[in-house]
Amino acid sequence: MGTFVNTSDFTNGEILISQSSATEQELEPYIDTAELEILQELFGSELYALFIADLVGGVPQDARFVAVFNAFYDDSDSVVGWCCGASRSEGIKKMLMRFINFSFTRDQPNQNTPVGTVKNQSENSTNSSAGSYGAAIKYNKAVESYQAIARKMMLDSVTYPEYNGIPKEKTIFI
Repeated sequence: MGTFVNTSDFTNGEILISQSSATEQELEPYIDTAELEILQELFGSELYALFIADLVGGVPQDARFVAVFNAFYDDSDSVVGWCCGASRSEGIKKMLMRFINFSFTRDQPNQNTPVGTVKNQSENSTNSSAGSYGAAIKYNKAVESYQAIARKMMLDSVTYPEYNGIPKEKTIFI
């Protein structure tokens, strides 16, 4: 189980992942790996280590981490390359859930069932393309939060002097 996200977070709503015991066995380690990679890229190695060390029960305690952990909207500064100088984050958990949903469903060309991984084959159905289930939209919403958090840390080098994150960009193709 991840630090912030677990399999039960994907049981309903817009980031649903159809689940069975087979899916859960694949999804749990996927969540662990994705959380680690995404947050290390977001914060950079030093700030990531400080962020993880600050957690108590999966919740940051230091005000500087709370400020980027929770959802926010910021239009206080304009930077070239950031749309309209405003940024919005749905919070770290929702961002992670969107990235994980996108990546996990994209990486599943076959269906996970209780009897194992199978390829759907029927006269009445075909596998969906990434575009038909809104993969680019899900990914881009995750990137919006990622960029907003990165922007907040990048613009406040006094509060986040250890920041050394890797940028992510939106996509139109998956």
